[in-house]
Amino acid sequence: MLQSLYLSLPSDIKSKISQEVHRNIKSRNSLRKSNFLKFAASVIFIIGASLFGINEYMNFGIKHTYTSNQEIKNIVLPDGSKVILDAKTKLDIKYFSDKREINIIEGKALFDVTSNPNKPFIVNANMIKVEVLGTNFEVKNEIDKIVVDVINGKVKVEQNKNNEFQQLAILTKGKHISFDKQSKKVILKDIDINNIASWKDGILFFQDYSLEKAINEFKKYQDINITIQKDIKNYTVSGSFSIHEIDKFIFALTKIYPIKVDNKVDNKVDSTYIYKKF
Repeated sequence: MLQSLYLSLPSDIKSKISQEVHRNIKSRNSLRKSNFLKFAASVIFIIGASLFGINEYMNFGIKHTYTSNQEIKNIVLPDGSKVILDAKTKLDIKYFSDKREINIIEGKALFDVTSNPNKPFIVNANMIKVEVLGTNFEVKNEIDKIVVDVINGKVKVEQNKNNEFQQLAILTKGKHISFDKQSKKVILKDIDINNIASWKDGILFFQDYSLEKAINEFKKYQDINITIQKDIKNYTVSGSFSIHEIDKFIFALTKIYPIKVDNKVDNKVDSTYIYKKF
């Protein structure tokens, strides 16, 4: 329990605890019994102050922001819930006396929620709200759409219309919903739970992705310079690839579509150009 609480603390508090403990450990051998008791008391005081900070975190709506760059990040929340952030993801977390609230600003996150009937777990992604009824699920807040996929349990998905939430669906295991931000079109379907949040295992799973969108997924995890001819950006691709195997992905494309690939060095930067073959 203490380990989970410690891991969920803000980095500045964890740093202070670590510095204090290590400072005291270095001098512990030279301490007499009375001084050692002072050392123990000081550590208990620090942990107690930290637990007070956790209580404040969980009850008074203090916002905590988490971001990831090119890495996949694991977060353990104070209530034991777990969140895995995909690369290029940003979200805010607030705990209130009557609810736990997450705002996904951009990107993808996989949630494994600790049940608490007295504090609903709510995930907001633009105009879509997901209320957890006990589950393991993924939410994607992408440029063009919002997606919710359920691995286990049940979630309620609602749409904000003129500041009033209207239910779109109740999702259970293996259910998928997507909401188009422009057209407001909603798609409900069954999916293979083995393909949900495959990025957490270093795998990108594409199902009728445009070529441009698929390559942008690879770009989240590494610095690559790829230019696609406008005429082929909307070619569709399906399949699964390692997040670090963009070369294999491009090679597979050449076997599917009549395209040409050129690799060049521009200003000392490796660049790839993908053209339509005439």
